[in-house]
Amino acid sequence: MTRTKHILICRNDALGDTILALPCCGLIKKHFPHVKISFLGRSYTKPIIDMSSNVDHFINYEDLVNLAEDDLKAFFADTHIDTAIHLRADKHLAALIKKAGIKRRIGTFHSIHHLSTCNRWVNFSRSKSHLNEAQLDIKMLRAIGIKVIPELKDLPQYYGFNNIPQLSPKTKMDILDNNKFNLILHPLTTGNGPEWGLENFSMLLEDLDKSIFNIIIGGSQQDMEKMASFLQSNEGKYQHVSGNLSLDQYIALIDASDGVVAGSTGPAHIAAALGKKTLGLYTDLPTKNVERWGP
Repeated sequence: MTRTKHILICRNDALGDTILALPCCGLIKKHFPHVKISFLGRSYTKPIIDMSSNVDHFINYEDLVNLAEDDLKAFFADTHIDTAIHLRADKHLAALIKKAGIKRRIGTFHSIHHLSTCNRWVNFSRSKSHLNEAQLDIKMLRAIGIKVIPELKDLPQYYGFNNIPQLSPKTKMDILDNNKFNLILHPLTTGNGPEWGLENFSMLLEDLDKSIFNIIIGGSQQDMEKMASFLQSNEGKYQHVSGNLSLDQYIALIDASDGVVAGSTGPAHIAAALGKKTLGLYTDLPTKNVERWGP
């Protein structure tokens, strides 16, 4: 590792995946504090990455996909990145990183795309493992000499969430109730995982004591449109919706709230990482269960 000065962590998928990838950055900083870390992700995950003091720079995947090869090489030459670690087997991203001319490209033996685009490999199977996704990501660090895999209870110390956005005073006044338990229900997973079902959330809304709970329905504006009939039929059983908030402000709302109930999706991971009371709802399918994807 003495030759490595700047590492690129590549994980260009959803919010929950991005959060589970961040302990890799914390472990690298712990073992090699001199190393600079950039994180290549999608634009909508940037607010998550910006919270971590273990990431020095964010690179937007969408800014790179249409660059000509010469421009791509010039971009990465300016960054002086010498090592890229693929935490996900994405053939397009793997090809892009090879085309960029990054010297050391780390992938997995179990991806046919990585066999032709990487020049360092780690040999293990995700599909046959009982480890959490965050721990499986950490296994990729073997290629740079980090052999330890922390227990799940120890992972929060590696998030580095020291830059948490602040909730705007207006949103705080409009949505939160200091005299009640502020509970966010986030019913949808935007297709990133199995859902508990709106009918079950309707029954939960019926059972929750409104004198104790200030209930907020969480999700994007698109989520709110999909839940229009659910919201209408349950009017009066919840106090607020969060569809008009940016991701920055939704993160701030989660941080200012007392608890979250959500499916296998980003907000459950955000809430758990921020130390909130979190109830995640998971299927028992082996590759989708709480053992694999729990926060």
